[in-house]
Amino acid sequence: MDLALYGGEEPEEEVWKCRRGRNRATHVVMSLPASALERRERIINFVTTPAGRHERVLESSYDLRSYDAAQAAGLIARSPLRLVQAYGYDGKPASLDGPERALWLVLKNR
Repeated sequence: MDLALYGGEEPEEEVWKCRRGRNRATHVVMSLPASALERRERIINFVTTPAGRHERVLESSYDLRSYDAAQAAGLIARSPLRLVQAYGYDGKPASLDGPERALWLVLKNR
């Protein structure tokens, strides 16, 4: 889970390039941060591949529902699950209300 930090995030862009033999592709992923009001992070993808003398661009986009730490804790509290442990993406124990925003959550039935 990637926790939102409403108002504290900037748009991000990642570029991935791959090649297999003569085939190649470029994948650009843009992430537009969520606002506290709408709570949706917009993801926009562009995949570019050669097509003869031109390039072919495929575009897709989707929205991710956003939660900050307090919203995630409230969601879990209202669910039939309980939080057993949180881990940072580095594999070390973390807490939902700690400084890390990228977490793996271990949930179990109550």
